[in-house]
Amino acid sequence: MTSQSWLQVWTTPIWLLLMVGPLVYLIAQIGEQIDHLRFMPPKSEANKRTWRS
Repeated sequence: MTSQSWLQVWTTPIWLLLMVGPLVYLIAQIGEQIDHLRFMPPKSEANKRTWRS
């Protein structure tokens, strides 16, 4: 096995983690936004101006 092949075999898991990491972070951010919207009070005339701010 050449040194280049050895390097590729040992660094492949690192590259895979670097590719998947941002996706996991993005999914977590979407979950936080959904939680924020889920716990918002219902829109009414009294809170119409501050409902989405």
